[in-house]
Amino acid sequence: NMIMRQTAILAAALLMAATATAQVTVPEMVTIPAGSFTMGSADGGVFADEAPRHRVTFTKPFGMSAGEITNAQYEQFFPRHRALRGLDAGISTADDDAVVNVTYDQALAYCRALSAVTGRRFRLPTEAEWEYAARAGISSNKYPWDGDLPMSEDKGCFYANFKPGEGNYTRD
Repeated sequence: NMIMRQTAILAAALLMAATATAQVTVPEMVTIPAGSFTMGSADGGVFADEAPRHRVTFTKPFGMSAGEITNAQYEQFFPRHRALRGLDAGISTADDDAVVNVTYDQALAYCRALSAVTGRRFRLPTEAEWEYAARAGISSNKYPWDGDLPMSEDKGCFYANFKPGEGNYTRD
């Protein structure tokens, strides 16, 4: 597949560049402890696939970035992304802002490139891992990041999962 070939070439080039120059900035990682939680919404929430609620168990702890990947971290590997900063209502313009305007495949390419350069394994969290970490031990039916109105633009979940300014919202 073309994307995988391009990523492999990029990773090899980045590995050579990283060893010849400065180290790359790696996201701060935290350990999420093993445990269980009830995933989903009893009433189906905003999307039908949020129901039925079901139990998810993690038998081993896993690592996750302590925060969102920043523009500066992403642009170490994909410097052309800088031209996309601030295109969505002026959000995400600074180096330490969360990177936006990145597709799923581009996020995977970032993980592969970071893994190749550091020799450590980086990947995207699963939906269950993300929800477990975001709930931080809260077991109520209501998501802790939910607002009074579904899809409220002033809530972090909106920006984490949807592209602002679009009339049709699609799930990742």
